Amino acid sequence: MDKGIKNRHLFALLFYVVLIAITYSPVLFTGHTLSPAAVQPHGLIDGRAGDALGETQSRTPINSFNVDLATPAYYEWPTNRTIGNLYRSGELPLWNPYQGAGTPLLADYSTRALFPYQILENISPAAWADLFLLGRLLIAGFFTYLFLSAMGLGLVPALFGGLLYMLSGVFSWFITLEQFVNVAMVLPVLLYSVELLIKRGRWSSTPAVALSFALVILAGQPEVALYVLFLAASYFLFQSILLYHRAPARLGGLLLKAIVAMVVGLMLSAPLTLPFLKFVDLSYNLHAPGVGIGTEHVANWRMILSALVPGATLIPADPSITPEALAHLKTSAGGLYYRVFATKGLWDWLGGSTGVLGPLLALTGLFIAIKRRSLRLSGAALFFTSFATVVLLKNFGIAPFVWLGHLPLFDQAWSPRWSGAAWVFALCASGAIGLELLTSSASEEEQKDLQPENRETEPTEGFRPHFIFAFLGLLSAIVFVALPSVLGLVSRREALFSPTVAPYVLSSIALSHFVALLLLLIALAIVVKGLKCPKVTAALLTAAAALELWWGVPRGYGPDGLYLQLIPVAIGCVGLVLILFLKTGRRVAAALFITLFFFSALWIDSISINGLGERQDDLSAPPYVEFIKEQPGYPRVLGSYGVLFPNYAGSVGLFDLHHINALMLPGLRDFRYRFLENPIEGQDTASPSLWFTGMPQRITVELDDPEIGPHYKIVDRPMELDFVANLPNYSLMGVRYLLLPTRHEITPRLKEEGLALVYDAEVKIYENRGALERAFVIHPFATTEAFEAARAGSRAGDTTEMTLGTEIVDSAHRARLTGSETALITGAKILEYRANRVVVETDSAMDGVLILSDAHAPGWSATVDSKTETILKVNGFIRGVFVESGPHTVVFTYSPPG
Repeated sequence: MDKGIKNRHLFALLFYVVLIAITYSPVLFTGHTLSPAAVQPHGLIDGRAGDALGETQSRTPINSFNVDLATPAYYEWPTNRTIGNLYRSGELPLWNPYQGAGTPLLADYSTRALFPYQILENISPAAWADLFLLGRLLIAGFFTYLFLSAMGLGLVPALFGGLLYMLSGVFSWFITLEQFVNVAMVLPVLLYSVELLIKRGRWSSTPAVALSFALVILAGQPEVALYVLFLAASYFLFQSILLYHRAPARLGGLLLKAIVAMVVGLMLSAPLTLPFLKFVDLSYNLHAPGVGIGTEHVANWRMILSALVPGATLIPADPSITPEALAHLKTSAGGLYYRVFATKGLWDWLGGSTGVLGPLLALTGLFIAIKRRSLRLSGAALFFTSFATVVLLKNFGIAPFVWLGHLPLFDQAWSPRWSGAAWVFALCASGAIGLELLTSSASEEEQKDLQPENRETEPTEGFRPHFIFAFLGLLSAIVFVALPSVLGLVSRREALFSPTVAPYVLSSIALSHFVALLLLLIALAIVVKGLKCPKVTAALLTAAAALELWWGVPRGYGPDGLYLQLIPVAIGCVGLVLILFLKTGRRVAAALFITLFFFSALWIDSISINGLGERQDDLSAPPYVEFIKEQPGYPRVLGSYGVLFPNYAGSVGLFDLHHINALMLPGLRDFRYRFLENPIEGQDTASPSLWFTGMPQRITVELDDPEIGPHYKIVDRPMELDFVANLPNYSLMGVRYLLLPTRHEITPRLKEEGLALVYDAEVKIYENRGALERAFVIHPFATTEAFEAARAGSRAGDTTEMTLGTEIVDSAHRARLTGSETALITGAKILEYRANRVVVETDSAMDGVLILSDAHAPGWSATVDSKTETILKVNGFIRGVFVESGPHTVVFTYSPPG
């Protein structure tokens, strides 16, 4: 590689490091954290991160992130630690034994268990977590720059594109949703390798394409991967045909290389895709073909304007306007809003934001490309703008584009969120190309195609009208569409919003539109005044875009902090205008204003009442964890009311029936609603069934006007009522300990059932002394081939007879609890209990069935004294193995396909 190119790439890398350091200075320099657990109220105990260890926070973030914070906080964050612990113990993360009686871990896909970057994060010290979160921005920005450079863009436009993407809403709003940003991070890596394959056309370029293809699949959410691969495939076909349509042999060879790379990539990702496809086929999920999820779309087209002004959505979740999704709880951390199920905020329907300057230059580039098709990069500008437009029109339900959602795989992908990385990247790339077309000089070959009077001025001076036309279009959208709504919200804020949220209407909604308009006008001044010096124009537009995107980054500030953010913005705007009119000393002035901006932003963060919390290990085990681990056997626990919230049990090595899954074993869903929970009238058992949390909130569905759709209502039902009503079934599953917040008193009925308080410190722990061991042998038994007939009209705990079949088994555990003599239960000893292997020793006087109260699932096999034995289903869900009288060693092993 040429030394000049190396230096240029090194400069780009340092540029992005500095940009991240400025944007996230509180995280890198003052010990604050982006941890989602610092924002959400539940975890190992009832409260925010650090409460479990008695650590106090000097401030707490305002939950104004408006994204799916519950998923990273309760599903991804603790599961990362669980996976890291498995790797450190020498086990592959194939099965999660800690949640919901066990569930596939690797095959859940969004656990990202085989993605190299995620593996490094999971096994690293907790103090490094923020560096990994920010590292994704660096990789995304730098590889976007490399991709754009490989396309032929100059240094500043390529830097501009990387800046737009790494600070877009894909990363700033979803920075902790790792299943999303992992794939978004690899997107430019894939496109860079594809670009090199197109340009070089050599077999030596295929390994990079194959590896990046596999990384996209391994990285996280499959729906994000689908749209990223769709973008990459579309770009490859477009550019290949554009460049080589007159050379069929070369085009054919290029297609062959791409097919080989794709096949190799599929082979590399097979250890994930094979068990995942098997799991999807048998699991309960919300993405079945033909249910219409692929064509769901945004109903309100005005929401697209929020992608241009992302800071306008920096408001706390407000139950007065979204009552179906939120519940107001009183906890030890004070009053707060907890998002009960997966209805998040505005960004759940957009999947990202761009700010206004990126689309402004994308439109400029589009207009230039239409008028001057001979100019280099015109085709790429047309492609990326068209791709983003098609996906957005699809997301807003516009025919015929919405029909994309009927295609195979696309009909199972919810695109309003998960396509965000693809269309945002396309707009960012288009914006970078627009900046290149606006500010670079045409090549000698291209100059020949221009009129003589334009050969010296095109495409700089002569392309100014294209920019002004794009400027007027976006200005009109904000002034005539957004501002009337903003003014209406400002004038009626006290009536429309709760007292907590009303102050944000001015500080977030109104101020963000003001900042967007201000920077839009400054961009106009830069282009009108600065096109005679294209390099300065490009640099100033890049700085303006960085300033705009900095404003929209969520930092958990209250209204005071948002108002104070105007100080760095004012410094930045003054610096841009001053440097525009300076003839000399521009670099010194730029360094001065960047320094002032950096320290003013740090100062604002230091005095803000609210903001990102202090860094600490929010997964450090509190004392009660050691108390439970000291007890004999492998008892299950049941967290409740925010104590040991799923999936925190796995992070500290405890076994909890509660769970949060992306995909669910259908037996677990059935077992929950039949035997563990008493559904109330009208309860929604669709989406919430993936989250079994121990919280009292239930979601009921009330059908209203068919044109409006269902109305959701929150009903509180104390979890103890279900626990008491189904105590025999919890006992069957080995639930020995019930965990409650210290402030919570159990009902008299629980005391009547004999639950004794055995621990009272940071949490209260009650012992269920009737709980069975995790493994036991039951006899006698009767066989049946029809589980539904065997349990017809009864619940699991109502029968005193065990029925056995090769497919399903019903249990008789209540016999022990009631003292019945119709069944006999003898003990079994667990000799080894690991994630993917369980060894049990039995020694009974009669033939019987060994019951291991873990989930039955494909991939598990069993041997009795080294001889293969069929694993039976108990209650249609848990594992059983036939054993003869006498001593035996039973080994359960998990080895899924792939």
